[in-house]
Amino acid sequence: PRSGEVRARAVGVLAGVRRANDAMLDGRHREALEILAPLHARLPEDLAVLQMVAKAHLAALQYDEALAVLEPARKLHPDQFKLELFLGLALDGKKQPQRALPHLLRACELSPGYGPAHSAAGETLTKLRRFAEAEAALVQALEMGEEDLRTRLLLGQVCAPLDQIARAR
Repeated sequence: PRSGEVRARAVGVLAGVRRANDAMLDGRHREALEILAPLHARLPEDLAVLQMVAKAHLAALQYDEALAVLEPARKLHPDQFKLELFLGLALDGKKQPQRALPHLLRACELSPGYGPAHSAAGETLTKLRRFAEAEAALVQALEMGEEDLRTRLLLGQVCAPLDQIARAR
C-alpha cells in the first residue's frame, strides 16, 4: 500500500479507538465493543486495538471475553505491560487471584512507574492475605500519584491486620 493509504488507515483506526474510548468513559461499553468489532476484524494483531477491545470487555465485566482476546494477544505482543495488567484484572475478576498475581507483578516489573498496576497488585495481594507485600505495593502506588480513594481504602484494610500481627508478637 502507498504511504497515503497507510496514513489514512492509521488515522481511521485512531479515530475508531478514540470513539470507543469516549463511549467507555460514558459507560457505554456495548457501544464501544460495537465500534471496535470492525477494527478488530480488520486488524486482529494491532496492539492498540487489542488493548481497547480487552479494556472494553473488562469495563463491561466480561472477563471470559477479555481473556479470549488477551491470551492470544500476549503471544503476539510479549512484554506489553497493559496486556499483563489486563490479564491480571480479568483473572482477578473471575475470582482467581492466585492466577492473576503473576500477571499483575509482571505489569509492575515492565512498567515500574505505572501506579494503577501497583494498586491492582496490592488489591490482589490483599485478597491472598499477603498483607506486608500488599502494603508495599499500595504505598508504592500512592507514591506514584495513584490518589484514588480505592487505593487508600485498601491500604487501610491492609494496615489493620499488620498492626494486629505486630501487637501479637
